[in-house]
Amino acid sequence: MGLGYIAAYLKSHGVSVELVDCTFADEKEAVERVRRSRPRIIGVQVMFSMKEKALEFARVFRNDCEVLVAGGPLATSDPEEFLSSFDVVVIGEGEQTMLELVQAIQKGEGLANVSGIAFKEKGEVRFTPSRDFIENLDSVPFPSREMFDNPGYKDTTARALVTQPLRSSPQEAVRSSAISAADPYSATGSGQEPLRT
Repeated sequence: MGLGYIAAYLKSHGVSVELVDCTFADEKEAVERVRRSRPRIIGVQVMFSMKEKALEFARVFRNDCEVLVAGGPLATSDPEEFLSSFDVVVIGEGEQTMLELVQAIQKGEGLANVSGIAFKEKGEVRFTPSRDFIENLDSVPFPSREMFDNPGYKDTTARALVTQPLRSSPQEAVRSSAISAADPYSATGSGQEPLRT
């Protein structure tokens, strides 16, 4: 959903956005969709399981845009590694950073005044000051879900429910979810009793 939030934030500030969800798309089809949109900036979300695919996309799209941007958990954790293939790495939350990056590129300004990024300048890796977390989450629009392949997600979920039915009772399913999501040690020192099952 991270890309959905970034897309919504950019759109709310008048930026034209195309989101290509590669989860269910054929790779050739996804590449063609990106190229048809003729973007100035291409951003790729890099999750831990997608490193090689993200680097491959950078090679594929190198000549299709002005600026290639990597973001997401893995790019944030090791930005220098991605700067060999990407022009910019967004470090941390991407909504405000991408907006400032887009605005700087549109105005032909340098990147040094965009907080929360790493980039190369004359062969040197530069880090701008880190960006604070967004304090007022209500200022971020709901994600642009309409830009995702919602039927693909619905079909996958329906197939998973058919092939992996719920546990023996709804209570067992809820209890199991609560246990896996809870950290009994996080309440230490807070005056609250840890979750017990």
